Amino acid sequence: MKSQVYQIIALAILVLGLAACSQSGGPSTGPIEASIDFTQTLQDWDGFGVNYVEVAQTMDYENDPQEYCGFSLLTEEERQEILDMIFGEDGDYEVRHQYYYYKQLSRAGQKGMKVATVDIERESDVKLIAFASGSSTHPDAFLVLNKADSPRKINLSVSGSASEYRVFRTTGEEQYVVLPNEALNGGKLSYDAPAGSLTTFFAIK
Repeated sequence: MKSQVYQIIALAILVLGLAACSQSGGPSTGPIEASIDFTQTLQDWDGFGVNYVEVAQTMDYENDPQEYCGFSLLTEEERQEILDMIFGEDGDYEVRHQYYYYKQLSRAGQKGMKVATVDIERESDVKLIAFASGSSTHPDAFLVLNKADSPRKINLSVSGSASEYRVFRTTGEEQYVVLPNEALNGGKLSYDAPAGSLTTFFAIK
């Protein structure tokens, strides 16, 4: 239960928080100092998925059998049409703009990974979440979310992982754009996060 609560909080911060980014933020007060330690983990990460539940909208189905349709009442062609509206060609969520932020998060945090420890120096519009590989075959990854309506610089200290990362970014105008690789310098990395952006860093093993 505790693990599920942490995952719900993380998702709310990263996805729902970003949807309100235009209402957040003020003048930058200088670089934000933060750290990630992949050797210290909080709990297992169960990953994300889709659950479909079909249920009638009634308290007494025998006397008041409401039925607003569902997969069991559709033809295979109709079921496939709905699935096509939910999933893109690569098998990921692709419904509306905000789903790209969720899509980016779900690519970084895979089942079998662990939530790694992060620390940030002060309350700000920049949020972090990190996933340690654990016993999985997925690379360590971390995400930088800038909910503000202006850019933010973040100075990161990263320990217990690789020295180089592949980088992908989503903003209001970009959808999982590939950026140049970023390398740590003495275990440190400075990144300028655009306004309303979510950036994912994947460790290169």
